[in-house]
Amino acid sequence: MRLDDAVSYLEYGDPLSESYDIAVATVIAALKAQEPRVMTPDEVKNAPEKSVVWLELKPDEIFKNEIYPFVGSGTGWYSCYCYANTTPMFTDDDVEKYGVEFRCWTSRPDEKRRAETPWEQ
Repeated sequence: MRLDDAVSYLEYGDPLSESYDIAVATVIAALKAQEPRVMTPDEVKNAPEKSVVWLELKPDEIFKNEIYPFVGSGTGWYSCYCYANTTPMFTDDDVEKYGVEFRCWTSRPDEKRRAETPWEQ
């Protein structure tokens, strides 16, 4: 069921029908898909050009609570804050560090979600 159809069915459909249950499941799945989550290394490497991810640096003595938007160029990820930056992030050399020193989110997570999501060792 398409999301548009599901929303319409929730407004006008029979709440006791099986189609209503499918509509509810469709809407819940769409909402969960919008929730921020940590991406896999493959998702980061294969994300479409011009897509945006939120790069989080693991907190340490220098970086306390750092998260930045990055945009993909097809050859790597570049900071949205530094257009003159010619060094891409997340090249093949960075794969080993992913999840340990930094990670990328599908959308900007709040502090609670970030704190509740464990880092890899």
